[in-house]
Amino acid sequence: MTCNVDGPRWQLDNQGNKLHWVIDNMMEEGLRSNHWFVHNVETYHRSISTLMNGFIDAGFLIDRVLEPEASADELDKRPSLAEQSRRPCFLTIRARKPE
Repeated sequence: MTCNVDGPRWQLDNQGNKLHWVIDNMMEEGLRSNHWFVHNVETYHRSISTLMNGFIDAGFLIDRVLEPEASADELDKRPSLAEQSRRPCFLTIRARKPE
């Protein structure tokens, strides 16, 4: 979700309908300045392999990897959350140091 360096986040058709989330510059890691509720929010993009291998290289054991999404109950309350399942919003990694 953080890989795009600049340009639109959603690719739109001629009528303004969202077609897909733009995935670009995936392997170009580093600082990004984006609009996320406000202008100039700084994030750091990392590839999934960099994130996962960082845990492994630090000696962690990875127990679970999740890409959470809204439950049916939450979608009933906030239908606008449905579009979040069209793109990789979050990656949750549960890891632990071996005993």
